[in-house]
Amino acid sequence: MDYMNFVYAALILVGLGIVAVLVITLSYSAVGRRADEVIDPVFSELPGLNCKACGFSGCYSHAIAMSEGLSRPSKCQGIDGKAKNAASEILGLRVEPEDKRLSIVKCAGGDLAKKKFNYSGLADCASAQNYCGGSTVCQFGCLGLGSCAAVCPSGAIYMKNGVAAIDPTRCTACGKCHGVCPRALIVFEPYYSDVNVICSSKYTGEMLREICDIGCMGCKICEQTCKEGAITVTDNLAVIDHDKCVDCGDCAEKCPRKIIVDLKLSSKRVR
Repeated sequence: MDYMNFVYAALILVGLGIVAVLVITLSYSAVGRRADEVIDPVFSELPGLNCKACGFSGCYSHAIAMSEGLSRPSKCQGIDGKAKNAASEILGLRVEPEDKRLSIVKCAGGDLAKKKFNYSGLADCASAQNYCGGSTVCQFGCLGLGSCAAVCPSGAIYMKNGVAAIDPTRCTACGKCHGVCPRALIVFEPYYSDVNVICSSKYTGEMLREICDIGCMGCKICEQTCKEGAITVTDNLAVIDHDKCVDCGDCAEKCPRKIIVDLKLSSKRVR
């Protein structure tokens, strides 16, 4: 009797082992099919920058998350419209309106801004700001030491004439540059917003003319030029409502200080 119990127990264990092997085999097979049919094709549409702006450790991890319904292509800030649509189709998702973002440096002063002194300390913007409030007279201007460029994972930021500039074709909107700017001069704008004011000054026009050769004077010429009512001057600074702006560029042409720029990205929003 004891012998038969042993045999039955052994058979049960063998049976459970066979079932476990079958389950594992089928699971691996399913994972393999998911990788072949979904994960790898979606991954091929991603930019491969691994900037982590999507909230995942890298592009492949993001592709896995999307295949499991935990994310969407729009979470990737480095993906273009065509690739996003392709990834959405692979995942069986409805193609979404364009919601990509772009980082903009709200300053163009640089070498055109008056200096209080020549800074010679650590080549770091936060350190420069902590030393007597920075070297520029304008407290809204770029400190020009490139801390933002140093942390950019896609090499989209470079220094030009003493001020940070961003290449919109390389920016993934990961936001890392925002965190290192002690004057909060880098902000997100919708990628379709071709026209932008690249100044943060709140000084009056009279005061601004004394400390910077390019900053916004709050003259309201742009406000008067805009037929869409998309520009208002608030606290001596022109502000664009991108929901109203049609990217005609008239304000950029009329601005006497050329502080309004038209990036001409040809990236119109899906309305």
